[in-house]
Amino acid sequence: METATNGQFREFIGKLLVKGSDERVARIDKTKIQNAVNSLSSNEDTVFDNFIRFINNGCNLQIIGTHEIDTDQIPNLPFNGVTIEHHRKSGKLILDFSKIGFYLSQKQKIGSFSGHELRKELKSKKVLNACVLDYLLANPHLIPEEWKKDSEGNTRYIFFWGTIFRDSDGLLCVRCLYFESGEWRTSDYWLDGDFNAVDPAAVSVS
Repeated sequence: METATNGQFREFIGKLLVKGSDERVARIDKTKIQNAVNSLSSNEDTVFDNFIRFINNGCNLQIIGTHEIDTDQIPNLPFNGVTIEHHRKSGKLILDFSKIGFYLSQKQKIGSFSGHELRKELKSKKVLNACVLDYLLANPHLIPEEWKKDSEGNTRYIFFWGTIFRDSDGLLCVRCLYFESGEWRTSDYWLDGDFNAVDPAAVSVS
């Protein structure tokens, strides 16, 4: 490893400060950043040593410890007046991104596919439910960088077909996870619509 210069480090910090808009800073836990400030003010080097490891890891976060998701619980509802039409439970799930894949039907790959027809095809797949989506939204730092875009550079809309919702008019929808404007977000999409190559289903590949 080639040693960095003090100038490079100062340039990095300077550009980091420029990126620190009020909106982004507001996403930081006040207590945790104050603890970090206190640590830097003392003789303890834990925060700085962790910061060095973060940079040397390509500024990618690593999952520390075990993250367990209870997929049997009731997930968040996408909007008022909606009910759960179907919820595929699978007990306690240990979060392991090496065991999560994206599924696209052949029709999605070459064009678009009706949501109702896609749902039928996915019945034989190990689709993840909305409890996993809720957990990822609550812990966005865990989500891999490569989930943001597909190989063509298009934003991915990752659907969690294990949970289907029904609105007061009887229409069905499914929730998705996507990255936009610097943060992970969720939305819902009607099964009456079409799904294409940027709309993969999150599935278990274990």
